Amino acid sequence: MRQRTKISGVKHIIAVSSAKGGVGKSTLSVNLALALKNLGKTTCLMDADISGPSMPTMMSVKREQVEVYGSAGNERFIPAANYGVKVMSMGLIVPPDEAVALRGPMVNKYLRALLFQTDWGDNTDILLLDMPRHPRYPSHHRPRDRDDRGGHCDYAPTDCLDRREARTGDV
Repeated sequence: MRQRTKISGVKHIIAVSSAKGGVGKSTLSVNLALALKNLGKTTCLMDADISGPSMPTMMSVKREQVEVYGSAGNERFIPAANYGVKVMSMGLIVPPDEAVALRGPMVNKYLRALLFQTDWGDNTDILLLDMPRHPRYPSHHRPRDRDDRGGHCDYAPTDCLDRREARTGDV
């Protein structure tokens, strides 16, 4: 059995995902992060959508806010922050005029770098992972060796609507 790796300084992890795109995963992630911060929790947000990062725009953070230190191949990141929430995304590392086309194991490699090479802080209560859509299995690109000390919200608003309609009889 593979050993799970603890993310330094992070107490709990919540992954927000869905098999369908366009259902509001990123909006939910941002709103959760801000609500948890307003409840007094030290909250960080990681955009795990490597090919279509939206967190820099949604959280109004810029590439210039991320500090990179360390030697080539062993870089560490100090994430950008806004509204009291630390944010990390490929959109904050890759220049906007460069394309990133990653598949399979390379996606996992970059996600691991964002997770484990980012200084989330010494006492982060919650790290939210805004996951990309995946048609077969929402957690497909989740790094498999991270420590599971949190939850996984598989977000599908139509399921919620169907349950409410079934409960009330409205069709």
